[in-house]
Amino acid sequence: MNNYSDKLSLPLLKKGETVQYRLLGLKKDEKGQWVIPAAKNVPTQDYIFDSGVSKEGAYIDIAYEHGQIWFERRDLGMLRVTGGNKRNQELYQYLEHCNYNKSFEHRDASVNPIFERIDAVKKATRKLQKRDLLRDALNICIEMNEDEVRTLVSSLGKDEDRDISVLRNEIEELAMKNPKAFITSSSNHQKQILATIKRAIDKKVIVFDSEQSRFVWGNNKEAILSTPRVNLKKRMKAFLEYVVNTKQGATVYDSIEKQLKQ
Repeated sequence: MNNYSDKLSLPLLKKGETVQYRLLGLKKDEKGQWVIPAAKNVPTQDYIFDSGVSKEGAYIDIAYEHGQIWFERRDLGMLRVTGGNKRNQELYQYLEHCNYNKSFEHRDASVNPIFERIDAVKKATRKLQKRDLLRDALNICIEMNEDEVRTLVSSLGKDEDRDISVLRNEIEELAMKNPKAFITSSSNHQKQILATIKRAIDKKVIVFDSEQSRFVWGNNKEAILSTPRVNLKKRMKAFLEYVVNTKQGATVYDSIEKQLKQ
């Protein structure tokens, strides 16, 4: 019993060091108060897989042999284990590796979990990182000029010709909903180029001549780029590659941007 391999053996909790576990399934009622069972018992014996026992690994019996394990309402559904004595170290070892702990990486998924470990440092770090990401996304929104806002909206397949305040509100809502995706989309240079090309077509700065299968300038019908007779998506990709990969294409793109600003 409790013959953990070195792979599963945990270092001693330092005196005063505390780990926390929380009962699963806690919900708030209509008044916003947590609904917590009066008490919930965790079985004190289990059968787990220990991959460090041998090359193939093996199942071992584990147990907590110093009484019952309870999550109670008076503790708000939390269980705290503090280092400094042998009994708590054994409780810590058991809670970390039993299948009732949702946080145990190698738990048996067929066993219904009862609790999870709360890592206050990791939780706080994740929250800080999330807020930093949101702050970065909103800063990008603030620093965008009107042309950049309209370009981004166009790249998302939306109408860019609406009032600028409406467009700014939309991109800020997008930034708040998914900061990471917003930052990626706003910094994707090729997506920005495609959006600009689309705007140029919408405003007839450039036109696609379907008979000749080529892009031409809207004002004088002078040829820009001939393409195979393919669908719209492939034509746009061909124009993008022309802009990104050739000096002449870069010059054409500069001219497109200038005409869009007029």
